[in-house]
Order: sequence, then C-alpha cells, then structure tokens
Amino acid sequence: MFGIVLIDFKKMEDSGNLGRLPSNYAHTFDKWVKSITDETPTKEECTELEQAKIDELLEAFDAETSEMSRVQDEVPDARVELVTHLERRRGKLFNKFSDEIGALTDLAADCIGFCVDYLTGSVKRIKKSLPVPEDYISGALSELNSNCADYIATTFPGGVDGLDSYDDELPDGFPSYSEFKEQVAAAEVELAEENLSMVEAGVEEVKAGAVAMAKNKINEAIKTAMNEIKDDLSDDVLPYLDSDTMESLREELLTTCADYGASRLDEE
Repeated sequence: MFGIVLIDFKKMEDSGNLGRLPSNYAHTFDKWVKSITDETPTKEECTELEQAKIDELLEAFDAETSEMSRVQDEVPDARVELVTHLERRRGKLFNKFSDEIGALTDLAADCIGFCVDYLTGSVKRIKKSLPVPEDYISGALSELNSNCADYIATTFPGGVDGLDSYDDELPDGFPSYSEFKEQVAAAEVELAEENLSMVEAGVEEVKAGAVAMAKNKINEAIKTAMNEIKDDLSDDVLPYLDSDTMESLREELLTTCADYGASRLDEE
C-alpha cells in the first residue's frame, strides 16, 4: 500500500501454527504410548514399535508442512525441534510395562531438559516473528507451560508433584521445575519489552514512509504541472507584440514559473 511496509499477518499466523506442530506431534506420541495395551512386549519390540511411530509422525509432519509456503524457511528448525521431542520419548513404551521405575533422578533431568529445550526453541521462534500483537507472547508461553506440564504428567510417575520430589537433586545446569517456571516468566517479560521496542520502531518507520510517500507524490505533481505550464506557454502569442518581444516575454514567463515550481519541490 503506497510503498509502506506492513506486517504480513497471514505469515505470522502460519508461523504460530508451525511453532505448535512439534509439541502437537509429540503429544500424539504420548497418547499412542497410553493406547498400547499389550502387557508383555520385549524391550526390542518396544524399540521397533517406537521407531515405526516416530517415522510415521515425521512423515505426517513433512506432509503437513510442505503446504505451508509462507514459512518454508522456518520448517527445518521446527522439524529439528520435533525430532528432539521424539528422541526424548524413546524408551517410554518399555518403561510403561517395566516393573522397575528406573533412575527417577535421571528421568527428572530428562523432563526438565525437555522443558528447557522447548523454552529455548519457543523464544527463538517468537523473536524471529517480532513485532507481534501484545497477547501473542503471553498466549504462546501459556501454551508452553501447559504442554510442559502435560509432558511431565505422561512421563514422570506422579506428574509435576512427583517430579517436585526429585528435581532438587538434578545435575549442575538443570533448574528445578519451579525455577524453570521462573525462567518462563522472565522470558515473557524480556520478549514483551523487546516486542514493544520493535513495535515503536515499526510505527516510526511507517510514519517516515508515509512522509516520504507524500513528498514524492507532491514533487511528482509539481513536476507534472510545470511541464504542462511549459507546454501551454510554448505557443502563446500576444497580437500586439512582435515575434522577438513575444519570445523574450515567453522566456521570462517560463523562467519565473520554473523558479516558483522549483521553490515548492522538496528534494531531501
């Protein structure tokens, strides 16, 4: 519109939809694990079943994202995020049928690691989309919190409450779940501030573009008018003047009009 660059809201919507796909497909895997009722699979059988399901989900993801033409540049990162989610879920099927709960501290670290990676990927994706509407960031991080809680509920015995008993003994660099929630809140504040500054800069850019557009349109109109005046004066004749005097007068009129028009041009 008149040379002013506006936000591509359709692309932003597609980017948001793409960003949700990795966690959606990961949840599909979790639901599939819950749906398996065979109580006697071997570890090898579980590994084969999980691999087949992972391949199926990646194929479905590739098919769905192939039609998202506006955000094809973002698809590879989203696919890497999905692969990370699925790789973290390997072994869940066997654990479901195993009598041994396993090393719960290691499982707690796996759950927290998933949450941290999810937050890192989400922040990176949101930053690439800025500026966005004010409620976009809070909505995206609220969804992240919900998805993380769902993941823990389907992965760790006792869900979030169970994890709370083990996440204080995690390896160095791993936050507890409550500390992770604080990281999410801090990320929301940081993103909101960055978004606000980019919105303000974007508005100023649009204002500057509008002024430049106005100057260009007005300059073009003045130049067009000056050319029309020149054409009009080129063959004007006063019957009471001889040709030489008329020519001199014509040159004077053209110069006067040209000077006036030039004085109204804004060439900045």
